[in-house]
Amino acid sequence: MGFVRKVFEDISNLGVERAMPLFEKRQLRLLNQLSVMVLVFAAIDAIVNVLRFRFNLIYGDLLLIPIMAILPLLNARRKALVSRFLFGLVIQIAIGMSLLLEWESITLGIYLQHLLMILMASAAPILFVNPWNEKWEFWLMFSTHVLLLVFVGGLPYFNSYFRPVLVAGHDFDLIMMGAFFIWVCLIALSWFYKNGYLTYNEKMEEYRQAADMSQQQIDELSQRNGQLEREIRKHHSQLYQSIAERTRVLEADNQRLREYALVNAHLVRAPLARIKGLSQLLEMEENQESGPVDGEVLHRLRESTLELENMIRRIQQSMGEQQD
Repeated sequence: MGFVRKVFEDISNLGVERAMPLFEKRQLRLLNQLSVMVLVFAAIDAIVNVLRFRFNLIYGDLLLIPIMAILPLLNARRKALVSRFLFGLVIQIAIGMSLLLEWESITLGIYLQHLLMILMASAAPILFVNPWNEKWEFWLMFSTHVLLLVFVGGLPYFNSYFRPVLVAGHDFDLIMMGAFFIWVCLIALSWFYKNGYLTYNEKMEEYRQAADMSQQQIDELSQRNGQLEREIRKHHSQLYQSIAERTRVLEADNQRLREYALVNAHLVRAPLARIKGLSQLLEMEENQESGPVDGEVLHRLRESTLELENMIRRIQQSMGEQQD
């Protein structure tokens, strides 16, 4: 199966590469649609043949002319109506010529009529643009082409050799209807394959979108984690700098406190000692001399001295506690 698929893929790619310089993609799509219309024409022709052989409708093939005049205009845009109409006109002329030849020579007319269908229908797989993107269309066309080749290729032999016997026994109708039934079955199978293929593509697209969303969420989380990590590092650096700065401030404050304690302990104590000495001298002079001494001054001097001494002691005690 893989080998056959590879062969047809190579043939299709080769046909597309050779056809692309001559045809645009839009024209190739048009050829594809026209080939499908030829397949529809083959099915209608089979039904008309059944009606003609069954009910002895000698001019039954004339029904194909108005049908093929309308068929190319279906599912066509306004810009393509003229080209579709011209194509239908060409098919009408070809059918008319084949009918005229068929009335003169049944075998030659049938050969020409079905050779036209075979050539136009069999060209579609080669001219189809990138058929593997729409596999169901390719397999639908390929299966109907194979059936068309087998069916219309063997039809002249049935008409030439077995027509009197088959028509008399009405077995030819069964053969025609059986072939048409097989053709319809292949179309139905291709339709189911199309639905399954589209469903599979939809599921794969959903899985791909879910995977893309998951990958996008993972990328967003990764970016967010990276941003949080950078912020944590930034805060850690700021905290380290703040601690270092606070440590330097505390060390400077401690240094100033130590210097202040040194000043209070040594430099302030000397004048305090002098004040105390002067107070004692004043007391001694008060006791020895007969002159009066201002007792109020001496009292205030002693109180100030004691207050200064107590203050220095408290400062020294507080400095000692901070150092501990």
